[in-house]
Amino acid sequence: MPHASLESDDLPAAGSRRFLFLLAAASPASAHRRLQAVLERAALWPQARVAIVAAVAEAARQLRPGEIPVAVGGDGTANLVARALREAGAVPVMGLLPLGTGNALAHALGAGRVDTALEALRAGRPQAIDVMVTAHPLAPLALATLSAGFEGNYLMRYAGLRGRGRVQAGLRALRSAFARSGGIALTVDGTVLSGEGERVFSAGLYNIPCYAGGHTVWPAADPGDGEAEAVVCTTALAYWRTLALGLRTDRPGARGSRRFCRWRTAHLECASPIQFDGESANGGNFDVRLEPSALGILAPARHLPD
Repeated sequence: MPHASLESDDLPAAGSRRFLFLLAAASPASAHRRLQAVLERAALWPQARVAIVAAVAEAARQLRPGEIPVAVGGDGTANLVARALREAGAVPVMGLLPLGTGNALAHALGAGRVDTALEALRAGRPQAIDVMVTAHPLAPLALATLSAGFEGNYLMRYAGLRGRGRVQAGLRALRSAFARSGGIALTVDGTVLSGEGERVFSAGLYNIPCYAGGHTVWPAADPGDGEAEAVVCTTALAYWRTLALGLRTDRPGARGSRRFCRWRTAHLECASPIQFDGESANGGNFDVRLEPSALGILAPARHLPD
């Protein structure tokens, strides 16, 4: 199904747009410096504002009528800004400036490099994407990914070790996250992909084709077609094979070491940590539903369909 585009009468025309660049307080100093360099280099941002925020409510309070919020960072910052838009009841259109580590969402929308992201801000149109809305109190929204098992364990451990430096934290977290997790139950649209008490390596819900760096893993995924991807890998070998070779999720398979299908409603129950758009939280027992075309993200014109 082709991508939809979200048109809004409230979206200013190219050349007259005003932007609020939102940077998470936890972002590294390098992101602050890179943002400043971008704004100094681009003379067309005379009305741009910059705000450094630590929470969704703080970001929502910063929004002014007529401004387009821009998430400066990676997928976690995009999640924060999207939640702020919903909390403020504002026009659901935002931009991305990919200064994060992976920038999977930006890559999926053709804005994975700073130059293409700036093109999208200048003259792009909103591309409508679906969002995953959950009943988890700490992870109410996911734009790109929501998973348990290896990815949740890794990111929770990485966050706890990050003060030792990114490389060392990444290596230590990787070594400690390889065990299969018990008690991950994932049901999508009534189909059980992993049952209660079963030990699996990874169970995830995905809404875009890319992983970090723009590597395509789910080639059939379309962030705006009203369906998302559900994948369970019971072993580490199945998981790493999937990441390396990709997986056609439009060809359902409910058996074996890789189980997958497309979905609209899901239920996840896990005692282990989860990750959502690269952020970590404790597990739980909660429903997830896909909300079609709930958010518009400015994408380069050449990436959008005619």
